[in-house]
Amino acid sequence: MATTIDDEGSVIHSGWSTAKVAGEWELDVLGVPFGGPIKGKDAHGEFFTAKSALMLKVGDQRPVFYNHGHDPANRKEDFPSPIGTAEYVGVRPDGHWFRVRLDRASDYAKAIMDAARKGIARASGGTISYLRRVVEWTGEILFWPLAELTLIDTVPGKREPANDYAVVQLRSAYKTLSIEIPDVFTADAADATEALIDRILEEVRDDRAQN
Repeated sequence: MATTIDDEGSVIHSGWSTAKVAGEWELDVLGVPFGGPIKGKDAHGEFFTAKSALMLKVGDQRPVFYNHGHDPANRKEDFPSPIGTAEYVGVRPDGHWFRVRLDRASDYAKAIMDAARKGIARASGGTISYLRRVVEWTGEILFWPLAELTLIDTVPGKREPANDYAVVQLRSAYKTLSIEIPDVFTADAADATEALIDRILEEVRDDRAQN
């Protein structure tokens, strides 16, 4: 699933990918799947490909949340806490995979493990919206620096955007888990990030022109 956390902390939801038990308090998670269930796209008409830039390298870590900071009844939590850490494993034919290590002291983590054993755990990857780039006429996602991974034990219905603490709590989660905040998410890197986005878009235009 694709999820965007915007500069005011809003979260947009579209669909969910899968999580499988890998060991005690560990899951193998397809956090960013290629394509989608609706004619190859997600509910927003967007889709990831192998060319989508997530700004990840093998071994990178990201915080894991339950239900994008909502409780099981889809109520917004004022101070959502991370329930674990996701380590990037790499890309496979079906998308980008992560090894998730859950916090066994978290009730939400226990619910996720129970759901994974039943085969009903789902995952969702999030980015910050001002960094997001999508080809409007096709829905192809070009640039999606992954900021967080969410897990849930049931497939939720539609929800309102998350509260304004979303981005603040995301930064707090990195600190709590002793994960270094990627440069792409800092204000100091804004100019460099824009230059990188421009380069990626130019490469896409050149590729389309040649084909």
